[in-house]
Amino acid sequence: MRDISLLAGRLLLVVLFVVSGLGKWGNLAATAETIAAKGFPAPFAFAILAAGAEMLGALAIIVGVLPRLAAVGLAAYALVTAFVFHAFWGMPDPGAAEMQSIHFLKNLGLAGGFLCLPAPAPAASP
Repeated sequence: MRDISLLAGRLLLVVLFVVSGLGKWGNLAATAETIAAKGFPAPFAFAILAAGAEMLGALAIIVGVLPRLAAVGLAAYALVTAFVFHAFWGMPDPGAAEMQSIHFLKNLGLAGGFLCLPAPAPAASP
């Protein structure tokens, strides 16, 4: 039961990154515009990097190839994107701020979930 639970948990944890990564690949120009609006240099290169990180990180976790490294990488990615792209505290529009706060907190939760993956399994009780 533990193996099935871990597989289901890993799949559910990365589904957002698979969907988001596919969306970024499907419209790299829009992703680059969003990145450029935050003042990043070479926004198209960062758009490719973001789409690749989401897809490759999710795939690594799904198939179990370097899943701990991928989990730490996606945790870092989720934290960076939370603070850079969902900075709700500086928004004048309360509705937009509320929506961004939800995305911010979602990213924090995802980062927490990813950080649980590399943790060693608890020892079995006698």
